[in-house]
Amino acid sequence: LNALSPEGGDGSIAHFDMHRRRRILHALLEPVENRVEIVPCAVVSSDGRRLNGCDYFSGHQTEGRPTGALDSIPCALDGSFPGIREADTRRRHGRTEEEIDWERAQAIEQVYLGMVDECCHEGVVFKDLSAPYVLGRTSRTLGYWRKFKPDYE
Repeated sequence: LNALSPEGGDGSIAHFDMHRRRRILHALLEPVENRVEIVPCAVVSSDGRRLNGCDYFSGHQTEGRPTGALDSIPCALDGSFPGIREADTRRRHGRTEEEIDWERAQAIEQVYLGMVDECCHEGVVFKDLSAPYVLGRTSRTLGYWRKFKPDYE
């Protein structure tokens, strides 16, 4: 992990955005019965698609680009796309922002219903993939994540 930190730091990945941290963890961790559990996850992308989280974070290519390319600020900044307009054009696929918002809302509802109603999990946490890691109670007030549980309704 030292190679992942700037200037060969202490090996921490806390300073990376959620997208990069999750990709690193998916690459390094393997489930170990009664010790390490990789919880099911899904990604609702900026173009409204619902994707399997393990596939998303494994770095597979979709439509000629890494699965997270349209959702990651670092991918936009590192030159994965020549410009933000091209990325936005690809994301829209000719749809309006309202149509994409509706598709995202439907995908989020499907994730919630699948995890809570079908899989009987306690709830769902939605996180912003471009968010930094923030320790403690402060993270709740920043709006980078939201927790939804049936008893919150």
